[in-house]
Amino acid sequence: MAHDGTRESWERHPRKGILPTTEEPAQPSPPLAPPPGPEPSAAMPKASEIVAPPATPQEVPPIAPEEVRSSPPAPAATPPPAPAQRIVFDTYTGTIVRMETHHSGLWEFDFALDKPMRFVAGQYVSVFLPGMKPAPFSIASSPVERERIVLGIEVVGAVTGALSRMQPGDKVTLKGPFGRFVIGDDERKVCFLAGGIGITPFMSMLRWVRDTNPDKRAVLFYSCRREDGFMWREEIARMHETHPSIKAVLTLTGDAPADWRGQQGRICEAMIREELPDFKDYVFFTCGPPALIDAMFALLASMGVPAQQLRREAWH
Repeated sequence: MAHDGTRESWERHPRKGILPTTEEPAQPSPPLAPPPGPEPSAAMPKASEIVAPPATPQEVPPIAPEEVRSSPPAPAATPPPAPAQRIVFDTYTGTIVRMETHHSGLWEFDFALDKPMRFVAGQYVSVFLPGMKPAPFSIASSPVERERIVLGIEVVGAVTGALSRMQPGDKVTLKGPFGRFVIGDDERKVCFLAGGIGITPFMSMLRWVRDTNPDKRAVLFYSCRREDGFMWREEIARMHETHPSIKAVLTLTGDAPADWRGQQGRICEAMIREELPDFKDYVFFTCGPPALIDAMFALLASMGVPAQQLRREAWH
């Protein structure tokens, strides 16, 4: 059955996948087009404006193998570079203004920047700490907020461990933005498949959709082993309930509490077909551990999703 991706079509199917929040549940939106929002600023960068940085040791930092993400090339999944060199990478000083632990090992950092940064949702920055190799982290904040960025990290190695021991007011060096794991300008329907800390680039994308009301439909499948492993769960729930262009499906792969309202089990064909009947119309973005990405790519290929509709960002 074909659906146009609006809230009206989604409401014909069970909207599981959202955790209870402390707020009163929002009333379902009427089957109307998304409300008009503010026009994106002329300065708002687009995917077509990204320019790949020159591959030099000074500009592309070495990878710290114990904790750093890699981005395996996917020829069919990489948007072609644009001739206009508008998005440029630079060096910034970030001052920690807020740091919050979501549960053991997961942290959220809010940095005030010494100068505005133009980036596209889905890009990342490299963090430099004295005496350590630089480590890249996806930006989780909206591109609308150019004088601050939010990073989500999982403490798994030297750099992330050092960050977790820092205090508000401490400063770090940031370089970026980098990466092409972004929504194409002409990609109207997008689906995000996240595992664990792999949610971070998708939070930037969801916040961008929420803040600018672009002509996009965004669906999130977010999988965690434990209930306290979901980052930004209340904010995701609010976007799901109140924004007509956003749908979220949360699923637990471990034991679920009695009041769990979401899906259970790994993201699978039955779950995707149930929550997203018109899945073949979507471009799929996958971020998380390499095993998750391999499984999702194999699953989507078996469901008939063309390779050119698949994007990936792997974590190690």
